[in-house]
Amino acid sequence: MLKKRLIFILFYKEGVFCLSRNFRLQEVGDVRWLIDKFNFSQIGNFIDELVILDVSRNKYQNNNEIFTLAVKQIMTNIFVPLSLGGGVINHDKVQNYFDSGADKIVLNSVISKNTNFISSCIEKYGAQAVVGSIDFKREQGEVLTYCDNGENRYLKFDEHLKLFQKLGVGEIMINDIDRDGTGIGFDPMILNSLPELSMPLIICGGAGKPEHFVEALKYREVSAVGTGNLFNFIGNGFEKSRIYISNILDNVRNLES
Repeated sequence: MLKKRLIFILFYKEGVFCLSRNFRLQEVGDVRWLIDKFNFSQIGNFIDELVILDVSRNKYQNNNEIFTLAVKQIMTNIFVPLSLGGGVINHDKVQNYFDSGADKIVLNSVISKNTNFISSCIEKYGAQAVVGSIDFKREQGEVLTYCDNGENRYLKFDEHLKLFQKLGVGEIMINDIDRDGTGIGFDPMILNSLPELSMPLIICGGAGKPEHFVEALKYREVSAVGTGNLFNFIGNGFEKSRIYISNILDNVRNLES
């Protein structure tokens, strides 16, 4: 039985890490602050994967040396699978991310610009190395997806999912813009309407306490839950979450395994 996963998501913007709430960013601290506050030498015991997203305004530029330097500092004493994303529109940046230690790349807005690029990434690096990311919100009874930091409407949610399935990405990560950073839990209407996919599904947007992880991971369609809620899980927050989740769910790694 495949273990379900707990994923920590970090948002990086031009030298600092940020809180994201409904896709509005609040700067919090630099890489040193992050490492000290979250004790990254230990955090790998309590999370299953780490995702770091560059949400800088200049993320489409090829020179992202400062970002990748921060990534390498974070990963110095942590040994978990790493996914990197943000502004990935060419193979130079993809290779740069893999050279910086990424196991997977996260592709989001490029789907609205160049689906052939996504196919080429899958062909070159393998589907297991490509995560398709979808940002969505509910509007007038419909669930719609957005690209470019949530600024431009793209497709209906189910159509976007089908497109990533057709392209053959290895995983799909969905993020609820309306609940992003709120800590109020996941949208039950979304959880109850998730389709069964041919690849793992990561759900984000709303997790604020261990009960929210359990709530989502109980769904067969959900393979992993991600959170970028920095302050709710600072200190020993992830350790407490891991203990709580593994005491309730059998298909989650416990601290002894």
